[in-house]
Amino acid sequence: MNDRIRVVPVAGRLIRKLDRTPLAAAGEMVDDDTYWRRLERDGDVTIEPIAADVESESLATTAEVETNNKPRNHRQQRDAEA
Repeated sequence: MNDRIRVVPVAGRLIRKLDRTPLAAAGEMVDDDTYWRRLERDGDVTIEPIAADVESESLATTAEVETNNKPRNHRQQRDAEA
């Protein structure tokens, strides 16, 4: 089961997220939670699973950021550890 889902409000409904901000009419990616499942059951939102390629793309972006933050040579690494 995915930890993230895409939630889209039914047309004409203003749905608030757990932090009380409005959910975008086009939908948003949120953490999978019983709150969203209840709203889906009540017919207020539709839930779409996140495609695997979107998840892997976000993981690749995270890996790039982590890679770019590594020291370029042993001297920078030694200075970073000090």
